[in-house]
Amino acid sequence: MSVLSDTSYIIDLRVNSDHNDVHFAIGERDLADVVARLMSYQPWWLWLLYAIRVLLAKALRLRTDGLPRRQQYTAADISFDRGAELSFFSVDAGEPDRYWAGTISDKHLNAWLVVTRDDMHGGLARFGLTTFVTFHNRSGRFYFALIKPFHHLVVRSMLRYAVKS
Repeated sequence: MSVLSDTSYIIDLRVNSDHNDVHFAIGERDLADVVARLMSYQPWWLWLLYAIRVLLAKALRLRTDGLPRRQQYTAADISFDRGAELSFFSVDAGEPDRYWAGTISDKHLNAWLVVTRDDMHGGLARFGLTTFVTFHNRSGRFYFALIKPFHHLVVRSMLRYAVKS
């Protein structure tokens, strides 16, 4: 059975979110390594999108902490403990080798990034990268509608990078 369908935390997010999407990839890495690689993924074009996001956030009068700090993470940096910080996410929940969930909250929306790992045969695993979003107001819906096409590009690229050997 998939971690996505048998974990009450994830089921609750799915039921209560205004938006959710999931992307999958197959790989041989452990979960902490995949999470570390996701958070370390910073090609030039992603950095440019972050810069544009800062301008958009200012225009919409949303909180902005500027560009995220460029940092390379390792599996040893990954905590599954609620409240731990990783990049601009706070760890919300997790179980080593099953799932990791980070959250970010703002006045216009809350978002969760959930990384799951399902064992397959031959040492392979199916990794899921799911985004859940709840909107607090019209600004949240408007903001997410603007970034949504880029969101899918970023998430797919991050996951491909994170699982590759």
